[in-house]
Amino acid sequence: MLAKLLGPDDFGLFGIALVILSSLDNLSRVGLDVALLQREGDPRGFLDTVFVALAARGLLLGGMLIALAGPAAAWWGEPEVVALLVTIGGATMISGLGNPGMLLVTREFDFRTRFRNEFPAGVADAVVAVAAAWVTRDPMALAYGLFARNAVMVATSYALHPYRPRLRFERARAAELFGFGRHVLVQRFTGFLLLEGDDLLVSKLVGSTALGLYRMAYRLANLVATEVANVAAQITFLAFARLQTDRERVGRGTVATLRITTLVNAIVSATLFVYAEPLTYWALSAEWLPLVPALRILCVFGFVRAAGIPFEAVFMGLGRAGVQSRILAAQLVLAFAMAVPATLRFGIEGTAAAMTLAMVIATIAQARYGLRILSMPWRALAAPLGIPLVAAAAATAGPRWLLVGPGPGTLAGVGVAVVASALLYGALCAGLLRALDPRGWDELRALTALGLRRQS
Repeated sequence: MLAKLLGPDDFGLFGIALVILSSLDNLSRVGLDVALLQREGDPRGFLDTVFVALAARGLLLGGMLIALAGPAAAWWGEPEVVALLVTIGGATMISGLGNPGMLLVTREFDFRTRFRNEFPAGVADAVVAVAAAWVTRDPMALAYGLFARNAVMVATSYALHPYRPRLRFERARAAELFGFGRHVLVQRFTGFLLLEGDDLLVSKLVGSTALGLYRMAYRLANLVATEVANVAAQITFLAFARLQTDRERVGRGTVATLRITTLVNAIVSATLFVYAEPLTYWALSAEWLPLVPALRILCVFGFVRAAGIPFEAVFMGLGRAGVQSRILAAQLVLAFAMAVPATLRFGIEGTAAAMTLAMVIATIAQARYGLRILSMPWRALAAPLGIPLVAAAAATAGPRWLLVGPGPGTLAGVGVAVVASALLYGALCAGLLRALDPRGWDELRALTALGLRRQS
């Protein structure tokens, strides 16, 4: 809906503001919250210290965004960035005041409460942004949505959890958490440069309109990596942190997580790749069609990224965060060595290709080290990755060309083809799993049965 009300140039201006926010956010995130989740023992004595640190960080970060609004607008030559950064700065100040008791909710696997915290915030973001965009047709609508999201999330955190933080900061406890958190800081900063640095390149080398196209393509291609695989990784990270001495169970959990996320990831990535042109035309508008080549390349990026996330959970959960830090650092150097000349030569398609190639190499390294830590062979990944890939390729190619044909086709034809691809994919996966991976089939059936029992 927002993509129909706002154009690529509007999303590009908002993207510039988010690049600045992400830069400061990742430079100042010392990982105390993640260290608290990974730490064994009762974490309640650390909550006040974490709250004070996060609140101070939020106020400092928001103030820096407001102070940098004018210089940033001048550097990019986009005066609209000033109002965007001031509004986002206020939203950032609010975000640091959340209830630290929500960390206990995450640690205790209470994802129902997490959902009740995050879902209203997402609704507030969408409603406010769409309403503002409808009235103003201005990128400020996106900033208003972010402000509403943060305010609602903070408010519901106190409504959902009884813990009430006090303004008490203990240096000894902070130092203890920082021992693990420093690896998180390195990973988040290098991860930021990998996931947001390409936006900086595009905005400076190609322009804000190109950035809007690139960010939309990236968001679509990474739907599973950001929504499904990251949630699964958070769950497995917490589980692996409690099973640090039982490598066999951690290995089984890693393969099971990879299997489940890939089953979703493969069909989403294949559908976006094969139906890129008609989906862009009908879901967004003809104005967004220039993003199609970059979207197809980034679908490969999104699939590979999601495949590597379970191994990130292994490194973090087993206290081997340094391995992940070294892989990210190497990926960063490789990505930008290729991305600068590729962007200058080929535009956003060159950026997408460079980032994708670096991600493929890094994910292979993650799998290599992860399997070595877990004493598992490479063939353990064959069925979880191979079966969904083969099924997704077969399920999407036929309906796309038989029911839609070249070009964007008709809305009805695209809808029927996408549904047909999904049904065919389910049938192919079921058949291939039963024939080639019976253990995986049994695990999926058990998981489905468990989910149905909980629903009832």
